[in-house]
Amino acid sequence: MIHNLKRKSEKLEKICDNEESSTICGISLEVNGKNIIPESIQALIVIYEEKKVALYNANRNIKRLKAKVTQLQNKRSNLDDKTDLNQRSEKIKKAVHDILDEKNLESTILISTE
Repeated sequence: MIHNLKRKSEKLEKICDNEESSTICGISLEVNGKNIIPESIQALIVIYEEKKVALYNANRNIKRLKAKVTQLQNKRSNLDDKTDLNQRSEKIKKAVHDILDEKNLESTILISTE
C-alpha cells in the first residue's frame, strides 16, 4: 500500500507542476502537499482499507448472487423442458391411440364361408 501511495503522490505532483490550480475529486492540490498530522494520515489509511475490504466483499457477494440466479434460471429451464416433454409424450400417446382406434374401426374382417 505504501508503494501505491508513493506512486499516487508522484502522479499528483506532476499534475500540480503542469497546472496552476488543480482540483481532483473536489480536493484542491497544493505543490508541496497538504500538511496533515500523522494521526489523520493513519485514520485515512484505516478508512481506505475498510472501504477496500467492503468493496471486495460486495463484489464477491454480487458474483455469488449472479451464479445463484443463473443456477435457478437453469433449473427453471429444465423444469420447463420436462413439462414440454411430458406434454409431447401425452400428445404422442393420444395420437398413437387415435391411430390404433381408427385402424380397428376400418379393419376388414375376412371370413371364409367354405
